[in-house]
Amino acid sequence: MDEVIVGIDTATVAGSVALYCGGRIVASCMLNVIGVSHSAYILRHIDLLLRECGLDTAALTACAVVTGPGSFTGLRVGMATAQGLAIGRNLPLMPVSSLQTIAYACGRRDMPVCAVIDARKHEVYAAVYRWQDSLPVPQGEEMVFPAAALREYIDSPTLVVGSGVAVYRRELLDALGDMAQLVDDTDHWCLAAAAIKLALCRGKTVDYTALLPAYVRASDAELQRRSDK
Repeated sequence: MDEVIVGIDTATVAGSVALYCGGRIVASCMLNVIGVSHSAYILRHIDLLLRECGLDTAALTACAVVTGPGSFTGLRVGMATAQGLAIGRNLPLMPVSSLQTIAYACGRRDMPVCAVIDARKHEVYAAVYRWQDSLPVPQGEEMVFPAAALREYIDSPTLVVGSGVAVYRRELLDALGDMAQLVDDTDHWCLAAAAIKLALCRGKTVDYTALLPAYVRASDAELQRRSDK
């Protein structure tokens, strides 16, 4: 039986969903919600993709979901949706990093790829990758810091890509100079499709009880609890 995998990415406002069937991506949809939660759209768009392909949720065999870092609210919506599908259909979940998904979506590169997502508070979520075989392999941990601090982690020409580029272009250019090749159009990428392909390459699955977010930064509530101790 063909694998039928739905992909969910709600890490940023440029969210997306995609459907994989017959060994390829057969449908995808951008969400790009501004001022409205992904929860208002995501299930509707998943149902739309399935219907357009003559399928329903009973046909699903797995769900690939981006687990962060990114918007705390967005991640919770995407992961809750994935867990709901998993519980209802006993589906395996395929978790992937938002930063690694961005690097994967760029395609194989000879140079390092640094994925950056706007983390608000004048900071970015970031990680550096190098391609090995079929995957961009992390060269360190996923981190959150001011965009200018990337200079401490980049010492050769590097492709810098992600939503953080458009927001912090000036800071990145000042910090990295000629070492940075900036790509800032990822708001138009269907990262859910890349998430499915990355998840298939990684081959990691979990059940719904083991799906955990990768927030990287502590929430404001957690920071407040720490300060109160």
